[in-house]
Amino acid sequence: MSKSLDNYIGIDEPAEVTYEKCMKIPDNLLGDYFRLTTDIPTDAYSPLLASDIRQAHFVYAREIVKMYHGDNATEHAEKRYISVASGKIPDNIKTISIASSEILIVKLLKQAGFATSNSDARRLIDGGGIKINGETVSDIGLSINQDAVVSRGKNKFVKVRFGVINPATYQE
Repeated sequence: MSKSLDNYIGIDEPAEVTYEKCMKIPDNLLGDYFRLTTDIPTDAYSPLLASDIRQAHFVYAREIVKMYHGDNATEHAEKRYISVASGKIPDNIKTISIASSEILIVKLLKQAGFATSNSDARRLIDGGGIKINGETVSDIGLSINQDAVVSRGKNKFVKVRFGVINPATYQE
């Protein structure tokens, strides 16, 4: 595992993030991950790797989440993963409130934490990585003026609300 290769699983990350990272491990490396990061005996996971690699990923993800977050977190993390993987928007996503009546998509992406700069936001849009209410954004000059769910990739979501000022999430 390596942070620079973006294939690490942080033990202090939320259970949902941990679960998703476990599911994204390349099939050809999953046996190594089992061997190096769990106490599951080789003879218990090897047949599963050979017969049903998808199920092996689920077994691995459940084990890692259980180890670092407990049994209760495992079920919730798995349900969220399955929901997001099938294209649904998860419950309990971050909400940001915008006091103005509209905001440019580039500025919104920065405020939501999806982009670090205007250039980064434009690259995300050009690459097809941003959706509003499930529709891919292609216009870098798009102005948003109604409540929406904005997503980056398949796993990062934020609800945007206009005209509602919540002091905890107020952003201008």
